[in-house]
Amino acid sequence: MSYIFTDDELRRVFAESDKEPYCKTNPCRHLIIPVIYRLIYFCGLRPNEGRELKRSDFCYEDKTLYIRKNKSHRERLIPVSAGVADMCQQYLGKARRPDTGGGR
Repeated sequence: MSYIFTDDELRRVFAESDKEPYCKTNPCRHLIIPVIYRLIYFCGLRPNEGRELKRSDFCYEDKTLYIRKNKSHRERLIPVSAGVADMCQQYLGKARRPDTGGGR
């Protein structure tokens, strides 16, 4: 059975994902979790599709995500909004820095 989140529930999910603490053993985790949750929601991805994304699957110029091996074992390109593309671009910029712990 499907469940439809209310606007308030979605705000709380995203707010909690934004609180992900810095982790020495996985230094980008606090950056990844908020982006993956938003990609799953805003792009209609299945959770495994979001988890399996690689940096190279995002194209800022075309504003697309490349999804491999979906439920029907097909690959596809998903268009993303300018806001989602900007979010992904910001994540990539932060995740490339040597010390991703920053001021958190």
